[in-house]
Amino acid sequence: MLVSNDTPPPPLWSHLAEDMARELYGVQSANAPRDPLRLAEEYRVGLGDAALTDFLRRRIRDDALEPGPIHHALLDLPWADVLTTNYDTLLERAAKNARRSYDVVLAESDLPHTRGARVIKLHGSLQDGANVVISEEDYRTYPDRRAAFVNTARQVFIENELCLLGFSGDDPNFLQWAGWVRDRLSTRVRRIYLVGALNLSSVKRRLLESRGISPIDLASAVESERCDLRHAAAISLFLKHLKSARPEPPRVCRRPFGLSYAAIAGWSSVA
Repeated sequence: MLVSNDTPPPPLWSHLAEDMARELYGVQSANAPRDPLRLAEEYRVGLGDAALTDFLRRRIRDDALEPGPIHHALLDLPWADVLTTNYDTLLERAAKNARRSYDVVLAESDLPHTRGARVIKLHGSLQDGANVVISEEDYRTYPDRRAAFVNTARQVFIENELCLLGFSGDDPNFLQWAGWVRDRLSTRVRRIYLVGALNLSSVKRRLLESRGISPIDLASAVESERCDLRHAAAISLFLKHLKSARPEPPRVCRRPFGLSYAAIAGWSSVA
């Protein structure tokens, strides 16, 4: 949610790529790579870690954003864990006022000290720009440099049904973890649901299903909304349905639901 009308909305990946290309290549930006991960790698190598962190903080105005109704509605449900690849601090701030308690995990060293449901920042936070995962090298070295997070994510995937909210399902780390679980559990793997105003083609739907992901496409339910509001409206509908259908948690089960949550840049502005 924007603090004021002059606050720029969080950028999409494509917007970040355009801005990095413009800063790196100037008038030759048309010749820049299109892959945001490659551009981030070039930005870091060319200008340094501090410059890349500063770029993200300039483009993602975390200080000018506040958690919105969707952040609060999400955290009011009894998820086992909430995993996010977002760099902003909106979920951490929403967790402070949630009806149930969440431990926030910003680094692997936080994992041994958590007891209940967690908000896990898999790709770092603008609160600590040094830990942000954004470039090709970050993704390549992730399994070794952040082995504890990899193991935690795999365990969450094994133990819980997953809901992907505001998330394309194309993140390289997600695909690797989900594939690892699928290779080991085969047909016994837990379900993964991708939720949103997806407008999926039949080919994209079949691709997702081949990866063990079941789409819940709510595009037709929110077609009367403004285009830039449809995805948030779809997520809101889904969360309202879960809240109305929420069963009483069994007394012997401390973690009735499982959630992997990753928000695309731009969703925060309408949440």
